[in-house]
Amino acid sequence: MAGEAPRRAAPARFPRAVAGDDGSVSVLTLGWIVVVAVALLVVAAATQVHLDRLRLLALADELALDAADSIDGDLYYSASSPSVRLDAARVRDQALAGLSADAARPWVEDVTLIEADAPDGESARVVLGRVVPLPWNLDALAPWSDGVAITASATARVS
Repeated sequence: MAGEAPRRAAPARFPRAVAGDDGSVSVLTLGWIVVVAVALLVVAAATQVHLDRLRLLALADELALDAADSIDGDLYYSASSPSVRLDAARVRDQALAGLSADAARPWVEDVTLIEADAPDGESARVVLGRVVPLPWNLDALAPWSDGVAITASATARVS
């Protein structure tokens, strides 16, 4: 085999890593961990705001029901009056009394009564508002650093 050309070494299937790339997977992994952690914190903050809105809505429902029940019972059960009208001032007073007497919920101190009236005389309408502070000071939540303003309204009819 004197006439054959010399054999070249076969190229390596897995070339050796360049020394400057050592540890790049660790940086990528750490970056993804930070992104996932920030996403979880943002979702947790949004969940807190949603749960506080549900609490505020439940309180507005309670206050509207109390205000609708504040009608004069004697007048309601008398046969002489075919319809009973709610008084807007009485609805407002009943809603304010319900807000001030609730010691079981410490967050009620932050709630403001935006509106309490009887628009048609047969239903009590209560609108509450509150600013919910966010639990973490993240740059992703910077536009809401003062808190998120939420409102809830409820209407209860006299039946």
